[in-house]
Amino acid sequence: MRDISLHILDIAENSIRAKAKLVQIKLYEDKDQMRFEIIDDGVGMDGELLKMVLDPFFTTKDERKKKFGLGLPLLKQNVEQSDGKFKIESKKGEGTKIFFSINKNHIDALPLGNLEETLWILMTVYEGVDILFTYEKNGKTLKIDSRELKEVFKGLNLSDAQVTGYVKQFIKENLNSIKNQEAL
Repeated sequence: MRDISLHILDIAENSIRAKAKLVQIKLYEDKDQMRFEIIDDGVGMDGELLKMVLDPFFTTKDERKKKFGLGLPLLKQNVEQSDGKFKIESKKGEGTKIFFSINKNHIDALPLGNLEETLWILMTVYEGVDILFTYEKNGKTLKIDSRELKEVFKGLNLSDAQVTGYVKQFIKENLNSIKNQEAL
């Protein structure tokens, strides 16, 4: 994958396949580093499965003809190539937590990518799942919660034609307000 937002999308979609009802995506950014946490309340994994998910020749997806899953192994590789850290925790019946950091100044660091599009897809395509996005930068915190957006549009789905454009604009304006901040 060519950027972090695509990795986030892949992980969140894995969470959704694991029957998560809430996916929390947290981004902490400072001058030198971006740190991420992706936490779900899905079915989780036992210790044996947890060891196997970083093997690129392993997948839990039955619908695939080719049996490999490159998402997490590729993320781990990309993170470690840029002097970052990667960690995954999971317990059967309790969900999964993925932590990783990127050294922004490293020559091999992946760009953040189109986070706006990733959040918009997750909030408008997957109706039965709530997304809570938190972004902390320079002492400021942004929260975008699909549950709050659903309250605003009571009676309409976030995927409805008259709503999706507003959701996209809301995400874009809020992300721009924090991404473009300079350190004080």
